[in-house]
Amino acid sequence: MSSAHNLKDANQGKNTAHAAAGAGVVDSYPESIALTISERCNFRCLTCCQQHRPEADLSPAAVERLGAVLPHVRTVSITGGEPLLHPGLDNLLGLAQKAGTSTIVLTNGSLLNAEKSAYLVDKQVTFLKISCDGASAKTYNAIRKGGDFIRLVGDIAGLTARKLAAGSIVPVLEFNFVAMRSTILELPRLTVLAGELGVEVLNVLPLRADSPALARESLYFYQKTADETMRLAKEMGDKIGVHVVLPPLFAAAEPGPGDPGAVCEAPWRGVTVNVDGSAGICCGGAGSAGNLNETDFLTAWNHPKRARVRETVNTDGELPCCRDCRLGKQNPSRIGSHIPDPEIARAALTFFGGKLDNRPRSGGGLAA
Repeated sequence: MSSAHNLKDANQGKNTAHAAAGAGVVDSYPESIALTISERCNFRCLTCCQQHRPEADLSPAAVERLGAVLPHVRTVSITGGEPLLHPGLDNLLGLAQKAGTSTIVLTNGSLLNAEKSAYLVDKQVTFLKISCDGASAKTYNAIRKGGDFIRLVGDIAGLTARKLAAGSIVPVLEFNFVAMRSTILELPRLTVLAGELGVEVLNVLPLRADSPALARESLYFYQKTADETMRLAKEMGDKIGVHVVLPPLFAAAEPGPGDPGAVCEAPWRGVTVNVDGSAGICCGGAGSAGNLNETDFLTAWNHPKRARVRETVNTDGELPCCRDCRLGKQNPSRIGSHIPDPEIARAALTFFGGKLDNRPRSGGGLAA
């Protein structure tokens, strides 16, 4: 076993022990890092809430501090903006490769030409997650403003061919699909397309609506169709070898307090790093604690706020951010899991007359 794997295994063991003990200050490192390296983007997607500041890049100092801990880290997930636009991506991938750390790159797929495909294969990027919210040019192009569905399909086919020519199994290709009124009916077709293109995984992500227009797109108001369509896509994927990863269905029961799925170990297992260097406690809404532009990694990793979350999560005294976690405590039958703003949620309920089993139509553009 390599020394890199020894370090990562030992770190995971420490985190398991710390999580079981509810330890606040720890002598371990995260097993996964979710990293926003830039807000640069060449798309203006209807579902995106980022500011797209072209000058907003993660600082070299923050990258250097992250690089120092990568030998302990199993996976680094790199997103943006569009991360393939970031001039420092090559350095970051090199640091991860040297440390034996798996890499996940999330991309809109617009830059996957022959040169970039060869680069991703040569750099041995482990997973490439491509945002694709439709199985037709009409739907995809309407939501992914700036995108070209036909070109995307051709470029993915080219990347798969490049992998085969190089005898490489990586990057493993995945689709990230935002499930909403305008897209849900195309999910089964996208599953078939994924199989044809060599895309192995299709991640179905429910829309989180933060505006009145997006609220009317929420599958909360199309529950029966959403469940039926997702089940169909899952069945099709199982038959053709595409792993369709579904969110909790509306018909699913809410996990109870004794359910192992209700136990959270995120404050010990991972960290998110934002483009401004702030170190997020988790992806569930707990906020940030420390900044890698100002301190070394361990100081941010054991920030008092993070330590407090570790000490209280999974207890009767857990903080409001944990009680209302938008990930681990997500319940599809709660409108707040889909539309967090109460006023926007109330307006949407009024718009639909309280009806939750409307019939969506497929196609681009937001609900009127």
